[in-house]
Amino acid sequence: MIRLPEDKPIKPKKEPKYYFIYGEPMSGKTFFASYFPHVLDINTDNNASQSRAPSIQLLTDENGQPVYDIIGRLDEIIKLISKSTFKTIVIDTIEDVVSAVTKQITDSANEKYITDGKLAYGKGSSMVKKVIEDLVLELKSLPVNVIWISREEEQNDIAAGTSKIVPALKTKYYNIVAGNCDLVIRTSKTGDGQNTTYYRQIKSRRSNYIPQDITNPQVRNLLASCMGMFTREQMEELKNKKEK
Repeated sequence: MIRLPEDKPIKPKKEPKYYFIYGEPMSGKTFFASYFPHVLDINTDNNASQSRAPSIQLLTDENGQPVYDIIGRLDEIIKLISKSTFKTIVIDTIEDVVSAVTKQITDSANEKYITDGKLAYGKGSSMVKKVIEDLVLELKSLPVNVIWISREEEQNDIAAGTSKIVPALKTKYYNIVAGNCDLVIRTSKTGDGQNTTYYRQIKSRRSNYIPQDITNPQVRNLLASCMGMFTREQMEELKNKKEK
C-alpha cells in the first residue's frame, strides 16, 4: 500500500553515491575507483587484470569468446548484482558500452551505420539512448555506489582558436549519465615513469558536500584526495581527527 509522506520539510541527505570519472589513459581512473567499498568492475578495455577489484568482462564471455548480445549481458549482470554483496559498481568504460550497444543494434537491423535504412531519421539513435537511460535507472535502483569511467579527448574550436579537455563520451550520452551523478571527477598526471604524479580534481558537483555528509570513512578519505572536494578548513579538521 502506498503512503504519502508527512506534509513537512525534511533534512536533505546529501551523501554522494553516483560518480563520473574521466581522464587521459593511465591517469589513475580505474585505480582510484578500485578503492571504493566492495567494487565490481564491469570492464570493456581489458585492463581489469591490473586492478585490485574483482571484474567481469562485458565484451567477452567467461571463455574469452565475443559477446554479441551486449544488452542481454548487461541485464543479466544487473540481476546478479542485486543478489550479491558488491557495494560499488564500476562501468569501465561507458563510451565502449555505447559503441557496443550501437553495434548490436545496427547488426540486428542488418545496417552498416546507426543512421542507415531502418534506423534512419533518429530511430537507431533513439534506441541506443533508451538502452543507456535504462542502464542508468537500473543501476540507480540498486543500493550501491555507481562509478562511470570515461577517457578524455581534446575538443578544438577552430574559429575561436581555442581547445579544451572533455570526456570522450559523446555529449548526448554524457548528459544522461553525468546528469544522474553527484560528482564529476577528472584524473590527470604529470611527469614520467617513477617521477609520475597523479591528480584528481572535482569538476562538477550536485551539492557543496562537507565531510560529515559522507558516512563511509573509506569513501570520505578517497574524496578528500580530490582537489576542490572540501575547503582548506575542512581538510585541516579531517587531518586533526586522523592524528588523534
